[in-house]
Amino acid sequence: MEFMRNSHHRVAVRLRTLLVASGSVRTDLLTVFRRIDVDKEGMNMRRVAQLARAFGVELSQTESETAFEEMDQNGDGSCEFEEFYQWWMGPSLIARIVKDSVAAGARKQLKEVFEKIDLDGNGTLEKKEVARAFKDLGAELPAVQLDVAFGEMRYRNESSVKFQHFCQWMESESLLAIKLKLAMAESPDSTFSQAAEGAASMRLGDETELWVARPYNVKGNEMIGHLEFEDKGGCCVIA
Repeated sequence: MEFMRNSHHRVAVRLRTLLVASGSVRTDLLTVFRRIDVDKEGMNMRRVAQLARAFGVELSQTESETAFEEMDQNGDGSCEFEEFYQWWMGPSLIARIVKDSVAAGARKQLKEVFEKIDLDGNGTLEKKEVARAFKDLGAELPAVQLDVAFGEMRYRNESSVKFQHFCQWMESESLLAIKLKLAMAESPDSTFSQAAEGAASMRLGDETELWVARPYNVKGNEMIGHLEFEDKGGCCVIA
């Protein structure tokens, strides 16, 4: 029994790690799609409901039927990944409901992580708390990398990190954010391991394909510039 528990844990870690490190909405969705479409025959209406359930949404019979009709663009009675992907990225109200649920669930999980890292409970993260989090998760950072990670997280030159900016950083492509998520995915603490997958899946709720974190420039110990997020089209910047 102990072997089976350990084996199941390793499988869960691999799945979480794959999702955390994949880096794009399309790849994440393909991972989830394949977990449901085990026989590679495509989606039917029952599997559409199962897929939504995997994202934490219980669809009614009517909603499942509507979603499947929206997905099955060629009307052959089966939904392939490309059809599912177009549905997910399109204007469907049901797709929007599922994506909103994904994002809300992920942020709730990240809030629990944020509160664990926030050792003094003041509602923001200081650099020493970020350093402790990396260390406790077995991914201790040298001083320069810690400066970069903290600089990426915080808004402009604020002295601490608010939850909103922590979430944005966790969604980003920053190599240090990915390093933290991978460490979280392998943590025996379910608060961290589940939030790692949640942080990766948050981008599934974004309208854009991919968010890119522009890290600080480092000159000695001085941080130059501020954190910006932009989509692939370069038309949306949060600074």
